[in-house]
Amino acid sequence: MNADDKAPDNGLAERSTEEVFNDHFALRKAGRLEDDIKRNYAKNVMIVSNFGSFFGHEGVRHSASLLHMLLPTEKYRLSSLFTHGEVAFEEWQGDAPEVSVKEGIDGFIIKNGKIVVQTIYYEPEPHDEK
Repeated sequence: MNADDKAPDNGLAERSTEEVFNDHFALRKAGRLEDDIKRNYAKNVMIVSNFGSFFGHEGVRHSASLLHMLLPTEKYRLSSLFTHGEVAFEEWQGDAPEVSVKEGIDGFIIKNGKIVVQTIYYEPEPHDEK
């Protein structure tokens, strides 16, 4: 057990699925990836997306880096969020100067105040040149 495992969670483990998701979304929109990872992701999180599978906190960083490379913005809009127990489902859009995502879909399993599984689907599309 390392020092991080012994650190108090300041009540983070007691948060509802919706509270964890809302914190995650707000931190990502603000460009605060490291805070999001620390507060909201389990150390052994598994991410499965249409761009590959990623594991642990390093996997979250890799997945986020890929998203930022393909969609260089923090301008995201949440169009729907549904939660039931430990499961969350979101639909989102994002706009960057040259590309956009019209329909991004993420699913989450959240246990003890942390994201343990995330599924991600999005397709960046170039803006029409006129």
